[in-house]
Amino acid sequence: MAENLSQLDRRRLDAALALWPQWHPRPARKPQLMSRLGGESNVSFLVSDGVQQWVLRLNAEGPSLGVNRQSERAAHSAAAQAGLAPSVVYCSAEVLVTPFIAGEKPSLTKLSAIGRLLRQVHELPIALPALQPLDYLQENLLAARPYQGQADSKLIEDCAQWLAQHFPNEPITTVPCHNDCLLANLVSADSVLQLIDWEYAAAMDPAFELAVVCAGNTLNEAQKTQLFEGYGLERIDTQFLQRLHYYQAYYGLLEILWWRRRGSPQKAQLDCLLRFLDS
Repeated sequence: MAENLSQLDRRRLDAALALWPQWHPRPARKPQLMSRLGGESNVSFLVSDGVQQWVLRLNAEGPSLGVNRQSERAAHSAAAQAGLAPSVVYCSAEVLVTPFIAGEKPSLTKLSAIGRLLRQVHELPIALPALQPLDYLQENLLAARPYQGQADSKLIEDCAQWLAQHFPNEPITTVPCHNDCLLANLVSADSVLQLIDWEYAAAMDPAFELAVVCAGNTLNEAQKTQLFEGYGLERIDTQFLQRLHYYQAYYGLLEILWWRRRGSPQKAQLDCLLRFLDS
């Protein structure tokens, strides 16, 4: 396993493991690398001291759009205290260590439970800096511009212009949000559902959080109803529905820009977004 790591990752991993006496609770001995768990931006590893296992995440070097490590730590710690996330064993600007949960990724049959989990997240007693949606979109547009083809660039700019023109203007009470609630960031063990990877945590419109689940998992109308009922939205007012619709498009463009910066053209996804905006 170790021979498959780059020299940089090997050095960073060795440095992170050398800090094991600062972990809480402290391992019985220095943990050893078991396997690489992957990651698109950050890189995660399974490590063990022979008794317990942990996930050690090396954070992406340099600033990442939308990521605030202080907010991540505060939100993750508050969620862990409420039983909504794994505990934080060690955390710094470069490294996050959490217990390894031998669970499974939930399926879309768990949408009611996911809705209940998000409601609990939104009720956490914690103040986080608010995400400014249009400013954040512009940052993503600028970062992705060098990777766009000339033809697609016009289509993406058209989508961004639509989003700017249709941004909800009514007063909104923001709440603590995870902001990346995809199935890959959920784990279920012993019938307990928890969220991992809190790096995009911020104060945000709860409609955006639910829109991420809807758009990120391509939910149909029946599935959306299950999610909303679990969240506690027995009756959804018109303004909330309008914001939910808007944020599905907003999140769709963010996802396209995120993947394009990583070499994926996302042509089919862009066509789908354009059809969504025309609907």
